[in-house]
Amino acid sequence: MKTKVQKRLQYIAALIVAGVLALAVLPVSGCEKPASEAAPLLKDPTIAPPTISSPGVLRVGVDSSRSPFAGRSGNTLIGLDIDIAAALADELGLKLETVDVAGLNSYELSDLFMQGRIDIVMSFQPESESLSPFVMVGPYLVDGPAIFTIGLTLPSKNFNPDTLIGLKIAARSSSLSAWQLESRYGSETVVTYTTLEEAFDAVGSGSISYVAADAVAGAYLAGKYPNMLCLGYLEQPSKVYIAVAPGNQSLTDAATSALRTLRDNGILRLVISKWLGLTAADLVLGTNAITGIDIPIGDGPEQDPGDDLPDPSNSDSGELIEGETP
Repeated sequence: MKTKVQKRLQYIAALIVAGVLALAVLPVSGCEKPASEAAPLLKDPTIAPPTISSPGVLRVGVDSSRSPFAGRSGNTLIGLDIDIAAALADELGLKLETVDVAGLNSYELSDLFMQGRIDIVMSFQPESESLSPFVMVGPYLVDGPAIFTIGLTLPSKNFNPDTLIGLKIAARSSSLSAWQLESRYGSETVVTYTTLEEAFDAVGSGSISYVAADAVAGAYLAGKYPNMLCLGYLEQPSKVYIAVAPGNQSLTDAATSALRTLRDNGILRLVISKWLGLTAADLVLGTNAITGIDIPIGDGPEQDPGDDLPDPSNSDSGELIEGETP
């Protein structure tokens, strides 16, 4: 007979597979949209108002303009962040309610927090971590411009971007990847395309050997091409957090504990690998993310596994923010 924990894990895995199949029809590419809801719980709620805005519900902001983090299949919000949020809500014993916050700035998000329309926001990447208007839980992964190519062997963990000097590299025009390529190698290196799909098609067809793209979006697209793999990052990747309203220490602690559990029981890795593949999961779950897997950048020594998630039971380390809370 299956235990309650086994049933919950099986339920989460089923949600992940369903989400992956649905997002396969979406391209990789502003106001609040109707929320979508996940299904039934197998655990009693661990937090309640005023820690969250509504009894038994975790309201999560996601950005549908950032596929595969989030996107739409008809009227339903689906994506990597939705699956991670579903697992997080389930761990907290809550029902998931997703709210599309595409196009909203920090001031508008602050209004939604104050109105109780969201409890947390996924994929929060502040320009300055020390000046963030929100408390940051995580990071739960890292992301940034990376190099993809067609290959038959797994890439080295010590990928050196300087080995690409003098080669042509595709990128979407006006993207961060194109800017980093030009900055590192010069404008003559960059071959720009209108869309990221066109850039990947060029590598898939053999007309160019390399393409640069954000690791998460690129890894999702790479799954459509036989033997497409990611070599590594161009520069140090940025951290991707869950945002919580400042002053809500109870939710910060609860989300910290739940996220650590998802890391330790393998659910976080399962979700990411379902969307991006196992190799790419290793790439985005790096030493700068909570899992402590090495990021294959440069030739430096391997780092010890890290954990940016402080223990909520320790009153001196309960705040989950790198920098000072505003």
